[in-house]
Amino acid sequence: MKGLILAAGRGTRLRPLTHTRPKMVIRVAGKPIIHYAIEDLRGAGISEIGVVVSPDTQEDIQAALNNFAGVSLHYIVQETPKGIAHAVGVARSWLGESPFVLYLGDNLFQSGVESFVGAYRQGISAVIALVRAPDPRQFGVVVMEEGHIKRLIEKPKEPPSNLIVAGVYVFGPEIHKHIANVKLSARGEYEITDAIQHLLDSGATVLGQEVAGWWKDTGRPDDLLDANRLLLVEQSPSPVVLGQAENSQITGRVVVEEGAVVKDSTILGPALGSPLLLVTRTPTPRMQP
Repeated sequence: MKGLILAAGRGTRLRPLTHTRPKMVIRVAGKPIIHYAIEDLRGAGISEIGVVVSPDTQEDIQAALNNFAGVSLHYIVQETPKGIAHAVGVARSWLGESPFVLYLGDNLFQSGVESFVGAYRQGISAVIALVRAPDPRQFGVVVMEEGHIKRLIEKPKEPPSNLIVAGVYVFGPEIHKHIANVKLSARGEYEITDAIQHLLDSGATVLGQEVAGWWKDTGRPDDLLDANRLLLVEQSPSPVVLGQAENSQITGRVVVEEGAVVKDSTILGPALGSPLLLVTRTPTPRMQP
């Protein structure tokens, strides 16, 4: 099984953070967002990973993933952004006849993707990660019957359920013929939800599996900050000081990484100190996440 991470987007909703870099290399809890996708795929036993990039994002993405251990990375250029189904089509020759995990590179999953891969290996045609949303109108929405998906609608004005498609899909190679038949949508994209609907109409069984733990799409500033907080609170409940802490009080879920120096400070977790010199002149400053 292969992995395919989509990382071609510039992240216009995150500007000005993304004026000079793609959103997948923005650091969350000390690491580029795309690192979490690679780690999740590696944790599910997938070592061959394709990364779909654009001409604008390729250099930054490759730099962020330079010397990433335990995986073989292949970069696929999507010249023009035309939707998720189009990105998979661009990667068709690299994917070959292998089943694959499609992972949207700006998504974060607390519990990884191993459970979705395991469900697919039980003989299901496809597995789609799902979450329940208070307002599903901005997402792909599914209709379920006995655990199986029966219908998908992209960004409906009147959602038939509150179950939305999260950023991970597991497909067999048969999805490619359905992608080839997808028409351009009203918003000018080739929708993966249309391809999945074609797969369903052919009689295939598509399992909808709800995400365990939290899931975040980091496409907006508030979501990015929330993801940072969620990851930081999963650190050790006691301080971990690998760098130096001089004349400082460190309390709670705080990690001071090797190479970081903290002086004359009060740090209340959750917080992460990267290899930077942190010096303050006030008696009791506070470092926020």
